[in-house]
Amino acid sequence: MLSDPILVNKAKLNLLGDYFPLRYSEESRVRIQRYVEDYNHNPDIPFLAKDLSPEERNQLQYILLSIEAFYKQKNKKHVKLEHLIPKIMTLDGISFLKKQRLKSFIMSNGGSMIETPDWWEGMPWHYIEDIGEVFNYAYSMFWESPDEEEYKLSNIPVEADPKYVKLFRKTCDKLLASCSEFDEVKDTEIFMRVTSSKTMFAGKSLPQYTKKNSNLFFSE
Repeated sequence: MLSDPILVNKAKLNLLGDYFPLRYSEESRVRIQRYVEDYNHNPDIPFLAKDLSPEERNQLQYILLSIEAFYKQKNKKHVKLEHLIPKIMTLDGISFLKKQRLKSFIMSNGGSMIETPDWWEGMPWHYIEDIGEVFNYAYSMFWESPDEEEYKLSNIPVEADPKYVKLFRKTCDKLLASCSEFDEVKDTEIFMRVTSSKTMFAGKSLPQYTKKNSNLFFSE
């Protein structure tokens, strides 16, 4: 019957290359990180890691692919590999990369935050022209979340200071009053402008939105 549950052999799926998060343990981290650090000296490392479990070996292969892709891209790199590896291997390091990426993006675009989090002032950042210059924390080690119900934090209401809300509205009204005409901007155009995707056109690398294909479309 189609309604019967399908039993999945997780160990067998790992052998086929399926990707599952690992439960964090210091022992597992040390084993995997040792091979990541040795990869530059021996590209056959993924096939020699006999002391790793199938799950750990898959994680090793994915993390090596992520690192190789990052350092082979044409964008500038602000962090040396030996300094990046310890951060992508731990939960605290991954959290650091996430915060640094956010601050680098905001500061490089001349942005600001109405209320800055506690970690903001002490967080170093890089001036970037492309978000791809900062390693994407999402491609770090795929550890299980220490709190499986962390997503519920998104349901906590955000308290906005009425003073800043009033200032925001006043600023918007002032800007709108100084504009006599408006050009219609479609939702898809906004999406294309904020994406960091690039395309090759006439031998040059250009932002995707400037040469987007007319056959592409977004679901509403």
